[in-house]
Amino acid sequence: MRRVIKAGRLLCGETLEAIDEAWLLVEDGRVSGVYRAPPRVHDADLVDYGDKVIMPGLIDTHVHLQLTPLADHESGREAYERDRRLGWAPLRAAANARAALAAGVTTVRDCASDLSLLAVRDFFARTLSGPRIVAAGPPLTTTAGHCSWMGHVADSADEIRTAVRKLVEAGVDVVKVMASGGNMTAGSNPLQPQYTLAEIQTAVREAHRLGRQVVAHCLNTESIHRCVTAGVDCIDHCTWQRADGGVEYDDKIGRLLVASGAYVGATGSGILRVLLDQGRSGEEQLRRTLYGHRKLRELGAVVGVHSDAGVRFTHFGRFDLSLKAAMTGLEISPHEILRIATVVGAQILGLSAEIGTIDTDKRADLLVLRGDPREDIDNVTKVSAVLRDGVTLVQGGRLAA
Repeated sequence: MRRVIKAGRLLCGETLEAIDEAWLLVEDGRVSGVYRAPPRVHDADLVDYGDKVIMPGLIDTHVHLQLTPLADHESGREAYERDRRLGWAPLRAAANARAALAAGVTTVRDCASDLSLLAVRDFFARTLSGPRIVAAGPPLTTTAGHCSWMGHVADSADEIRTAVRKLVEAGVDVVKVMASGGNMTAGSNPLQPQYTLAEIQTAVREAHRLGRQVVAHCLNTESIHRCVTAGVDCIDHCTWQRADGGVEYDDKIGRLLVASGAYVGATGSGILRVLLDQGRSGEEQLRRTLYGHRKLRELGAVVGVHSDAGVRFTHFGRFDLSLKAAMTGLEISPHEILRIATVVGAQILGLSAEIGTIDTDKRADLLVLRGDPREDIDNVTKVSAVLRDGVTLVQGGRLAA
């Protein structure tokens, strides 16, 4: 299929450079040319978006498609267990994925699900009826550990090695490790690590041997340290909590992290989104919460932003709120947060050759907006159309697929 797409403004390349009155030629799902005048081609469909702005599709690097964002963690867990019992988990995942798509998110990385999500991933890939999904499947966790009710329990190096092999055999794209306890699982203790350094090293070695990245859930400083030392590829949440409950960024470990080349994911979940409505006090709290992430950026770390959608009151259709919260907490511009949600997101997922920018030979994952979001981040919510691989999946705010 060949399409010529006209934009009032095109945000292209790694800098999101603006080209006014631009034209895209899309062939077989990829951008085959960017032009400042209509390209001379035959047998192509013309799609004229008038004065609208076209940017790369957004990338959310940490979601939970099978979860339902309710008022508290326990209700969310009960809803997940009900959905699995009734066979609804794939339906829930598809609905949540399409809600994210309607908001301009063309790629998500699901960081905890059962293996039925792989069928949803493959269905969307074949039919182009939903966003691109990078799936971790069940996360590695311990007995009574964080998300043990949905994860792959492994309590020793040998069990971890076997678990990684089974997950890869099942078809996961990435391996998720619960390196610390978490707030969604009562009793798992987010202030303490769950795995020893040697156990995390085993997971990393086996995953890398099989060509998979490792992303780790880390809510305390010691778990961050162990993951950095073990060579984990991406450290999500990256919360600098001490064993006594205090929070203090550790510059020595931060420098080790930067030297390791690990990516970092800052979480813009509901507990940060609500601070946007609390005026100056909310802004100050956001800056305090993301202080460690700011310091890592200053040292040269690649810091991404994700929503954690699916956890308590973190809805899939409002990735914009996660971006706004992170923009405030990281003290960066709308332009930079948009780069994080596109260019950096693709880099974190290892997909920079395919997505993340509008460039020749890249996938034509496009977000069409009624306004330039670099000038006002709220414009990212003014969605006119969403395309994946050059196919229009959202038109006029409604799913078209």
